Amino acid sequence: MTHKITIPCHTSKLKDVRDFVTEVIRLFYLSEKEQFLLVLAIDEICANRILHSNHNDTTRNLEVEIASQDGTVIFCIKDEGDFFDLNQNESTPVDRLVKDRRKGGLGVSLIKKIIDSVEVFKEGHYTIHRLIKKSSVSTSF
Repeated sequence: MTHKITIPCHTSKLKDVRDFVTEVIRLFYLSEKEQFLLVLAIDEICANRILHSNHNDTTRNLEVEIASQDGTVIFCIKDEGDFFDLNQNESTPVDRLVKDRRKGGLGVSLIKKIIDSVEVFKEGHYTIHRLIKKSSVSTSF
């Protein structure tokens, strides 16, 4: 089964995404730490998509879909914003970002540490980020 939420592209709607992700991943037998980290990663990528790719344009929507297959949790984030492939950016180690007191780049580094695989592609006029996290779950919901 797939769970989906669609929100207008505005940062005020990020809480709705966090609440949705929190509710859905509770269906899995994940530790509280794993759940927290997944919510953090999805929140970060959605915030980046809303702010930097969609420019808080509430006439555009962002869709988050969560599915499970063979012990893997798959998150798909779909929107009409500018294309940005976070896999093309060199990831700076988090300790270096902190040491250099840089304001940007921390979110992408965190996403890459939390998520096992990130695929980014265009489908028509949509940008899709598929984030894959292997878990201890062995059944689909």
